[in-house]
Amino acid sequence: MKLGIWIFIGVVAWLWFNGTRKQQRRAQEKARADAAGAPSPGTAIERMVACAHCGLHVPASDAIVSGIGASFCSEAHRRLHPPA
Repeated sequence: MKLGIWIFIGVVAWLWFNGTRKQQRRAQEKARADAAGAPSPGTAIERMVACAHCGLHVPASDAIVSGIGASFCSEAHRRLHPPA
């Protein structure tokens, strides 16, 4: 019984210690990135545009733009859309 309690206390202490080390490491990495002026991962947001045919929103880099400036989600929708 006593051995089980000590094992339980040891496991809880180990988990707590590892959790605090990970938090400290993340805080140091964030501080380094902030000091360097680099954007943190996942902060780049791309502009979304709506397909002129179906209204589906796609990233601007993936959109197909027609000669009149309309954006489309696919080449098939660009062909289906009547020219203005």
